[in-house]
Amino acid sequence: MDEFSKSTLLSRLLYEKKLRKTMFPVLLILAFAAFLATTAVLSRNAEALTKKNRTLDCHYHIQSGEGYAGYAVHVHNEDCYDANGTLVCELPEIPAHVHDESCWRTEEALTCGLEESDGHTHDASCFGLVRGGLICGQEETDGHTHDASCYDLVRGNRICGREEDGEHQHTDDCYEWTEELVCGREEQEGHVHTDDCYEWVEGLVCGLEENEGHRHGESCYETVTELVCGQLELHTHTPDCYDETGALICGLPQLEEHVHGPGCFVAAEEDEESDPSADAESYSDYAARFESMDRTGPWNELLVAVAKTQLGYSESTRNFIIEDGERRGYTRYGDWYGLPYGD
Repeated sequence: MDEFSKSTLLSRLLYEKKLRKTMFPVLLILAFAAFLATTAVLSRNAEALTKKNRTLDCHYHIQSGEGYAGYAVHVHNEDCYDANGTLVCELPEIPAHVHDESCWRTEEALTCGLEESDGHTHDASCFGLVRGGLICGQEETDGHTHDASCYDLVRGNRICGREEDGEHQHTDDCYEWTEELVCGREEQEGHVHTDDCYEWVEGLVCGLEENEGHRHGESCYETVTELVCGQLELHTHTPDCYDETGALICGLPQLEEHVHGPGCFVAAEEDEESDPSADAESYSDYAARFESMDRTGPWNELLVAVAKTQLGYSESTRNFIIEDGERRGYTRYGDWYGLPYGD
């Protein structure tokens, strides 16, 4: 091999060595990132499995009666379903509500308490002669002799030539008058009371009460804002909601929100048998699966290939412990770290 070939080969080897040193930290970072992502997914799967091993046994009591709304705000989440996806929560689903502008209606309300009317003021047409007490001093008898009182002016045809309207009202002057016998009796001895036997006084004859009437104005109305959405906001009674006698004065019903907590669940039966050897796996057992894998390819492809083999792995359902009322299954990752039943 000539000097040029040796020099070229040496340069190539040095370049490959330098490249390997450069790529190693990058591949190490990628491997660590893949481990974290896989651990996060498995942690979520483990948490879901732990919840599936709990039974919802919620005894939340909804307060009702005076001062209480009679229902609680509650939205179903995964705690409300069993391992088969069946809804087991007995609370009705009622989402929380916060009033906004659409919940209110503003309008002008009539507050004066008066009926709108035209009113009435007495004028000359409202008065006329009204018969009063008897003034003739005689007793009424059967006999009758016509005198001046037996005659009276009788209204005849209208002579004013105008129609009655807003500017003109017919009066006695609008008609012709003739004197006629009006007593209606045959002339004979005796006495029958006529209008002349009574005194006549001017009195009110229109039959209407005088009043000013009423027209609604700005002072008759006030602005009223009314809640129209029909929903309640969350409210819990405080001491300010009661007076000194203990009577509720806030005017709002108590409405609370319920989210299932630890007291709403019954943990898995603690006497269920666990097999400590089931699914147990050391790192050497795990690594042995990849001894025959071709590692000569690009490191990024190899890294992805190994990471994909972890998909679907979850906590063991046969190898577990009961801790703080929760069931914790074995995982290989926890075992490597010294916490085989860790989250």
